[in-house]
Amino acid sequence: MSEPISFSPHIVVSNAAAAIDFYKAAFGAVELARHLAPNSGKVMHAALKIAGTNLMLNDDFSASMGEKPETAEALGGSPVVFHLQTENADAAWAKAIAAGAKVRMPLKDQFWGDRYGVLRDPFGLYWSIGRFSGQANPGCPTFAAFSFLPQRWDSSNLNPFNALALAVLSKHHSQFRASVPPEASAVRLAPAYKARKRELHCAPKPLRPA
Repeated sequence: MSEPISFSPHIVVSNAAAAIDFYKAAFGAVELARHLAPNSGKVMHAALKIAGTNLMLNDDFSASMGEKPETAEALGGSPVVFHLQTENADAAWAKAIAAGAKVRMPLKDQFWGDRYGVLRDPFGLYWSIGRFSGQANPGCPTFAAFSFLPQRWDSSNLNPFNALALAVLSKHHSQFRASVPPEASAVRLAPAYKARKRELHCAPKPLRPA
């Protein structure tokens, strides 16, 4: 078969040894491998495991090839965000901050139902931390933000997040009900809320089947 059997992000940093120490302290990374480049002391290849996923990294060797640095630090940031879903976002957030991460987007309850924030690590890379907390209701000030949702639904746009959002909207706003396919019914989605036992954001009661 030609399909990949795994996916592992691979990052290039200015100081791989320091990055490994940071990811251990901030995110509980487990070091799987580290190989140094001959006669340099730089890390040629390293592998970590964070939340069950492998992360590969190495030092930046661009100078030895006569090229400009291409690390996130050198470029002033990164368009990539690594997301960590947790059971306790506040504890995970505090741990990362204590290890040296800086706040890019404060951690708070978001309209889509997660307690979520974004950090920048000492190497210019972004990490988001989230915990499922529920779903906004019509009385929530951020409810209007759901206006981005598609108006027509089929297999191309009915991803899990859209389905959850649509299920809530359809319970409170009649204009959404006509476009709700069976896959997004509140009856089907309610068990997921019950299993997680999360408090709905901006709502005192959890979602109930229709």
